[in-house]
Amino acid sequence: MMDQHGADGKGADRYEFNNPTEFHKNFVDLIDSDVEEDNHAWERDLERTWENVPESRKGELKARQISIDREKRKRMKISRLENVEKGMVRYLTIILDFSKAMNSRDLKPTRKLATEKVISKFIKEYFNQNPISQLGLVIGCDRIAHKITELSGNPTQQLLNLKRVTKGYLHSGGEFSLQNTLESAIASLRHIPPYGSREILVVMGSLSTCDPGNIFETFKTLQEHKIRVSVIGLAAQMHVCKKLTECTKGRYDVVRKSSQTSSDNCYEDCVLAHVKPFGIEISSTNQQGAGTGRKIRKWIRMGFPRKKTTNYPTLCSCHDEFSYTGYFCPKCKSKSCELPTTCHICGRTLVSSQHLAR
Repeated sequence: MMDQHGADGKGADRYEFNNPTEFHKNFVDLIDSDVEEDNHAWERDLERTWENVPESRKGELKARQISIDREKRKRMKISRLENVEKGMVRYLTIILDFSKAMNSRDLKPTRKLATEKVISKFIKEYFNQNPISQLGLVIGCDRIAHKITELSGNPTQQLLNLKRVTKGYLHSGGEFSLQNTLESAIASLRHIPPYGSREILVVMGSLSTCDPGNIFETFKTLQEHKIRVSVIGLAAQMHVCKKLTECTKGRYDVVRKSSQTSSDNCYEDCVLAHVKPFGIEISSTNQQGAGTGRKIRKWIRMGFPRKKTTNYPTLCSCHDEFSYTGYFCPKCKSKSCELPTTCHICGRTLVSSQHLAR
């Protein structure tokens, strides 16, 4: 059945199968065993994490950050145009994909948990550099859009809701609907005053979208309301996402893995690139069409309420709850719980002087 012979006097082994049926059976078993082993962890790509911590001449450990930082600055560098201004008041809605595609483990430990970590860091940086801006969260799973938080300027509440939702939808599945989540974000941004910058950031891990209608009609609605949409893909580039960012003048990034940086670092860089506001091109003509090269400005009415504590509970206009402490609008005297916000009674923007100073 199987013979072993020496070849050329060198002790080489040669195997001969006298029975073709046995040879075919052993060959199929060998192939099947190789396929099964490909699914194990040791068959995946090797991550050389130790290479990022070399040893210096003095015997100290130092991170190899020179080339990494250089690549990071080059990747996050924004072209500076001479005739460009940036929005001061931003209204941003973050759409998170919580479908079954986010349970993949190409990002450690999973895409969903890695997204919570990166978005939490983004929220802190966002309110640090945009103190009078507002932010809201929307998630999509099972072809349904869930609005987690309304537009607000309280980072603490946003972080608590993000952590709670991630824990509640940790094992959620289904398909992702880009159109439903965009429609939910449009409903929150369509009433924003014209002086505010309307933006949507989509973090998408799915390679498909299950929509109830024509999604290109939603693209036209975004253009009509002047809403800028940016997309960060965790898998591969999609034509519908590229078309979306081109129509709304947004930015499209795909998380990639290189020899210098890991996927987690690339993911974080792509998200943090949206902390700073986008440039707004200044038209060379004013609104009347005269070629003066100046743009007509509009004054924004703002109120600067002080924090007051009363001896008896009063009703706040934002949550319809009684409390002792709050901020009272200087115009209508209505009470709000946090700053910055928009007065629910008179519509005036309420901020703190420290926010404008920053």
